[in-house]
Amino acid sequence: MKITDRANLLTIPVPEDERVYRSVPLKEIFDTLDELTIEAGWTLSKEYHQTANKGQQHLLRFAYDTHNPLFKFEIVILNSYNKTIALKAAAGVSVAACFNGMICGEFIIDRKHVGSVKEDLSAFFKGFIDKKDQAVADAEEMWEKFNKMEISAYFIYTVLGELFMKDCLNTQQLNLVKNEIELGVQYEGCTDKSLNLLYQHVTFAQKNTHPLIYEKVRHTTTLIFNTHYENFQVF
Repeated sequence: MKITDRANLLTIPVPEDERVYRSVPLKEIFDTLDELTIEAGWTLSKEYHQTANKGQQHLLRFAYDTHNPLFKFEIVILNSYNKTIALKAAAGVSVAACFNGMICGEFIIDRKHVGSVKEDLSAFFKGFIDKKDQAVADAEEMWEKFNKMEISAYFIYTVLGELFMKDCLNTQQLNLVKNEIELGVQYEGCTDKSLNLLYQHVTFAQKNTHPLIYEKVRHTTTLIFNTHYENFQVF
């Protein structure tokens, strides 16, 4: 994998169209995305791109500002010029992708290299623009309720044990969480000794989870945290 930028990506030659296959030009992806997000009033705060297989595979990542500085809304696009990856895109507050073609997020599109990418991307974003605020609102709601719940050391290790037993954390990730707790690592906006702080430690450690299981792991993790939160409210 190689880290690159938009300018360098646009210098990669686009293969000629074949009878049953059409490469999706990166310029067309950038132009369509810029056009639709600017029209929607989104502000791009950062873009981060990678290539593989001598520039023939592309992973494009864009982070957009939201009304809450604690959250960025991400769009990640996978593309290739060598037929190895059909165009895929995912978006949400938490998105993961890798060059084997796996991608996950709150919303996903997947297409073969035929027809008009502009039409496909336009349809995706036009149907998705309004969902951005709801995705952020859902993240804010969970952040706020977890932030209000103070937890004990016993509670922490009960939750971590369950996450480990349900394959949401491997040994390396579990040790990373424990080290962060022992070192007193804090996250902006997190209340000390809160369920939210533990959730941030866990999800940070999970960032290297393979996209093939990432969605399942994050879903199960959030379910476990929500269950413990709800059970705590009963007492």
